[in-house]
Amino acid sequence: MPFTTTEPPFRFRRGTRPLLISMPHVGTHVPPQLAARLSDEARHVPDTDWHLERLYDFADELGASVLVATHSRYVVDLNRPPDGASLYPGQSVTGLCPLDTFDDTPLYPAGDVPDDVEIAERREAIWQPYHRQLADELARIKAQHGIAALWDAHSIRSVLPRFFEGKLPTSTWGRRRARAAIRRSRRHCWPSPRKRPASPACSTAASPAATSRAITGNPRRVCTRCNSK
Repeated sequence: MPFTTTEPPFRFRRGTRPLLISMPHVGTHVPPQLAARLSDEARHVPDTDWHLERLYDFADELGASVLVATHSRYVVDLNRPPDGASLYPGQSVTGLCPLDTFDDTPLYPAGDVPDDVEIAERREAIWQPYHRQLADELARIKAQHGIAALWDAHSIRSVLPRFFEGKLPTSTWGRRRARAAIRRSRRHCWPSPRKRPASPACSTAASPAATSRAITGNPRRVCTRCNSK
């Protein structure tokens, strides 16, 4: 069955500072013809990055551009390479068009998983426009400011044995290939701590934080406290 969707692939707000916040896993929309093939559990999209727009409600005041996914990662994962290559070779991962949940439960109980043609259609309809907008906005920011910082925002359940041992801290800062980018973003993008607004969604002083080499990409904050429904 050809893949179709009536929803736009993203929502976007242009900012005034050299910072783009991308939220690739907040989308919850699943087209009806696809939802009919998913399990009852999967239709509730439990692996969504919940509450991120609330967590980053200060982004407009900060002057950041914001790019927000609309479709569930079960439709297509915007945080995966377009060829489906693993971000973490040798580890258990979900793919470009996932076949299972984070708990390793099949998404397609009848076995009618997407074939190569359907995967290509999903990529063309959602993945490509999202990443085109991301690239265009980074190019615009760099042309205007001389530098562009990309902040990849995520949330996740604190206990996920498939991917992590034990319990994750409230905030995890990805540091694989990201240290230099973090230093640049601090110099050019963030106002002073006194001026930076705190998010009411995750503002407790008792919230533990840590860095992790298991999380790759640009500077990225993964919040577990905000990933409960």
